[in-house]
Amino acid sequence: MPIAGFYIPRIGCRTVAAIGGLIVGLGYVLASFANTIGWLTISYGGIAGTGIGITFLAMLGNILILFLLHHDHRDRHQ
Repeated sequence: MPIAGFYIPRIGCRTVAAIGGLIVGLGYVLASFANTIGWLTISYGGIAGTGIGITFLAMLGNILILFLLHHDHRDRHQ
């Protein structure tokens, strides 16, 4: 998601993940009121899917940061 990739360095992984979670929740709430397949596709597939993608990318960014900070580069078997 280019949106998350743009905002993660500026406002942080935690904030982007929270915003993504709010977008997922909005998509789920709108999908619960859907009365046609088209509206369900837009709300669940489009809006909630975008929020899931944003949250997933923020989570991967967080994992990468923690891995680089705590990874031991020495070989432990020697």
